[in-house]
Amino acid sequence: MTSVLSRIKNVREHDFSEALTQSMFQIDDLARYGLKGSITTLAYDPVQSLLAIGNTYGEVHVLGQQNVEVVFNTTGVPVSHIHFVKGIYLVLVDEKSHVTVISLDTKEILYEQNILGRVTAVESDPSLDWLFLGLENGQVVIFDVDRGVMAPYRIDNLQKSVFTKFRMSPVLELHLHPRDASSLLVCYRDCAILFSISKSEILLTLRYELPAGAPGGSADPARMNEFRYPQLISAVWHPNGHHILTVHDDGSLVFWDAMEGNLLQARSLIDTDVNVPRRNVGDKGADFSHIRKVAWLSTSNAEDTSIIVSGGDSFEGSIKGLTLLDFGPTPTIAITSYQAMGQHYANPRRHKIFPLPENVEAISFLTIPKSNPFFGGNHDPRGILAHLSSGDLLTMSLPDGNIITDPGVLPTTLGWLNPQVTCYAASLIQRNQWVGMMASVHGQGPFFTGGAPARRHLRSFQDRTALCTGHSDGTVKIWDASHGEIEDARVLQVSMAYTLRKNSGIPVDNISFAGPIGELSVSVASGEVVLFRFGARKRAGANLAADLAGMNLSGDNAVSMVDVSDRAPPTLKEGFLPQVLLTAPPEWGRVTALKNSHIGFVAIAYQSGHLVVVDKRGPAVIFASPVRNEAAGGSWRKSRVIPTGNEAVTCLEFGIYALEDDDYSSIVLTAGTSVGNIYTFKILPRPQGGYEVQPFGAPFLVAPDTPLLAVIPINAGNGTLAVAQPEVLGKLAQGILVPGILIAVSRTDIRVIRQPDHKVAHRRLQNFACATAGVAYLREEDSMALVCVSENSELSILTVPGLREITKKPLPYSIQPQFAKDSLVLRTGDIILRPETTFGALVRIWGKGVKFEDIPQDALYDVMKEMPPRPTISTLQWVKGRQYTTVEDLDELIGGPRRPKSKAQVEQDNARKEQERLLRSKRTNTSSSQGSSSSYYNTREGGEQQGGRFGGIQNAFDNLEKSSAEYMNGLNEMIDSAKTSAFKASFKAKFFG
Repeated sequence: MTSVLSRIKNVREHDFSEALTQSMFQIDDLARYGLKGSITTLAYDPVQSLLAIGNTYGEVHVLGQQNVEVVFNTTGVPVSHIHFVKGIYLVLVDEKSHVTVISLDTKEILYEQNILGRVTAVESDPSLDWLFLGLENGQVVIFDVDRGVMAPYRIDNLQKSVFTKFRMSPVLELHLHPRDASSLLVCYRDCAILFSISKSEILLTLRYELPAGAPGGSADPARMNEFRYPQLISAVWHPNGHHILTVHDDGSLVFWDAMEGNLLQARSLIDTDVNVPRRNVGDKGADFSHIRKVAWLSTSNAEDTSIIVSGGDSFEGSIKGLTLLDFGPTPTIAITSYQAMGQHYANPRRHKIFPLPENVEAISFLTIPKSNPFFGGNHDPRGILAHLSSGDLLTMSLPDGNIITDPGVLPTTLGWLNPQVTCYAASLIQRNQWVGMMASVHGQGPFFTGGAPARRHLRSFQDRTALCTGHSDGTVKIWDASHGEIEDARVLQVSMAYTLRKNSGIPVDNISFAGPIGELSVSVASGEVVLFRFGARKRAGANLAADLAGMNLSGDNAVSMVDVSDRAPPTLKEGFLPQVLLTAPPEWGRVTALKNSHIGFVAIAYQSGHLVVVDKRGPAVIFASPVRNEAAGGSWRKSRVIPTGNEAVTCLEFGIYALEDDDYSSIVLTAGTSVGNIYTFKILPRPQGGYEVQPFGAPFLVAPDTPLLAVIPINAGNGTLAVAQPEVLGKLAQGILVPGILIAVSRTDIRVIRQPDHKVAHRRLQNFACATAGVAYLREEDSMALVCVSENSELSILTVPGLREITKKPLPYSIQPQFAKDSLVLRTGDIILRPETTFGALVRIWGKGVKFEDIPQDALYDVMKEMPPRPTISTLQWVKGRQYTTVEDLDELIGGPRRPKSKAQVEQDNARKEQERLLRSKRTNTSSSQGSSSSYYNTREGGEQQGGRFGGIQNAFDNLEKSSAEYMNGLNEMIDSAKTSAFKASFKAKFFG
């Protein structure tokens, strides 16, 4: 006993960081999660199965299968348009009308072009080289994506040429005909114009007019008696090009015949024939939101169509969502009258609203086609990706419109926006245990399957860093924070909505994950806490319910416990199953700290200052009391630190070690508060069974009126963590003695104490506002350091226990101060950062200075996925006189006779010329070696001259055979090498994994 006390009292002489030097600390930037800033635009390529997302920082994230992700940094200006062209090009247009062309194969910027005039609309086709750019002045210019130059062909302001006295209108939208690439639909503010590129003439002018008495889309009584022309918002094609839909600012949806320009039907989302005058009109029309976007979809049959509308909702209590009008198969054009076709659009076979979460709207949405990129990009979609006004991304299935809760349909990095992250926690789990947990994950499969992940072996694989993210919809997602270093990208999901039987108002605000024992505790903003345990689902027993019903709580008996083991999602067979729901009085407020120990105890702290401790063995509440009341009386009466205001617990930790002069170790609960105090509790066994919580000693003041950020128990004998572990708990009966010290961290001060109130070391932080801290070990049970993360994006690394600064390092990210406190320092030296609301990052202090840009990039372009041929006009359209223009003809029309050759053509020409030069050189050398006087040569001379062409061909085939043989030899060597590498990898995984 004396030796143990001596070690504790002389702990400052034992430096656990003695072997660490400044040079050992180099930051590796390993992984990123989510997106910076806000989403500005979305695009999808169904052939390569890649999703592209632009943001306000001018970045574009291209995402594919598993964790495939490549980030392109461009001009730093928000990206307004993204288009995939010919499978290999990614074309970006930013808000300053700067065009950037990127190769998905080499991942390099190929071309850049500043457009004269502000770009207001962009159109492309997956099979064409051309990017059509609508300008603010109403003109349309064309950029050659393949050559990187502006095309000589341009289209003047078409509206101005038709309506000369109208005010100038920008181009609102551009759409190529789904089957005729030479027909361009140009949407202006006052009209939509169909223009023929091949004829250079206007084919149709569509202008929607409402006579006096017609309600229009809004049915506004104040304007009912006026003759008016509602302005356009959008114009889109029928998937087969038969009809055109124009969308107007009064909510009108107007269907037109695309051949003659006849109006077929004018309707709103809830009414039809809104362009026809009426006698009886209500006193007041309903107020509707503006329509944001309309997409005209088809099934695998391009004639079976429907439209999806974002916006147009009534402000008077209607459900906010996307509206589906399913029209079904389009009547045969040749035998259907205009009136009958109008009735087809007036009477959809299905009218459905896809509801959205409360208080949000869909800013935009993107359909996810299964394979075909044509027909407006809306052919046979499997789902919808909606961008909400809250910044979230939401996935919905088609055609039912149900919200997809399976986290596996989107790449892991988008989990930070589906919906937005509200909080997170992390835990280290052994690899074998993690693999077992992942085996319980089953889902419908990912939406995006393109690209191929790069192999990155940057760190040890013994432990997995399990990151738990809490979300605004009450879900918790558990996934591997290693991100790009793993093959398995599956995600475990826990739903609080099922357990609480609520669908809204349940954002997660605290998570505590005890990974090694498979336990999880989650709290929501309303103060409710649910305890989960990983396992296989089984029928809830009656014994647990009976125990809970008859439970006597300590303290003020205010906390209720409910058995919720029967409230797991019905499809969940194995995973994190709910066990207990704890509900405190509403006046206690939200949960301020939550800790799920590894030894069966859970501590919960509330805004009111109450502290609750739960023993999961019962389960039973074994402590429920305000810490302030405990400090004012009992064994803490002599404390000199009695807070005058509200004091809430801000951090909690369970440990096993000896307190003060005890000659035995105890289960210790340490609570740090909002006013800088540390409270110490012992958890002791009761003679009659169970456990009780007893305050121990006086509270210790770390920093006056400064919230504590972290409390970290350390074994003073060897420097390891003294956090409570099951293997140590099992040795308490054997009299194990663990000398313990505590590191307490606040924004301004760090103290090392021997609990409850003996000072060991103190450091006042100068010019360093600490946001969070944790200890990191160079190796397991080896040299350690205290790592502090500041509010101004710096790391300060200190010795333990002396608190001497070893070094200070800038982080590779600028962290917003309000999110710096969310940073997590893990004992492995990993640090999970949250620079912004929807952006996270993983760095490591025991690194080599690796930058994120230096990490091998994933592959995006798959040359084996060929672009299908573009659909052509139907026989009926051809019979009716529509001129068919081939892609080659269109290229010649737009590019002109002086169009430069593409890079591929130039390389082919150069290769052909080089081959011809080599053949000529070989023939010349052969002729010189024969000698001019050879009789054989003389007799063969004529034949040689006549057969020279065939000899050249033979030489070419010889060269081809030689090259093919060399290629096959190299390929065989590569395959053999790959087999050897795979065998080695499997061998290592088996014996060292």
